[in-house]
Amino acid sequence: HSILPDDPHSASSECRWHSHQSRPGWDINIYTQLKVTCDAEYFYLNSNIKALENGVQIHQHKWQEKVSRGFS
Repeated sequence: HSILPDDPHSASSECRWHSHQSRPGWDINIYTQLKVTCDAEYFYLNSNIKALENGVQIHQHKWQEKVSRGFS
């Protein structure tokens, strides 16, 4: 998390997660990331998920969303 002392609109937060599961002949890794930033009018969400099976990427998806703060 970060924020500048005199600028509440500089707030940002980032979360990363890694999950690993395996058994004989099977090994998966899932990586996720979410970053949230903002300005006076919107929250901005950037997210990514990536899945690997036996070291080969089998899925990836990225999202970018803009959500109105709606505080008026």
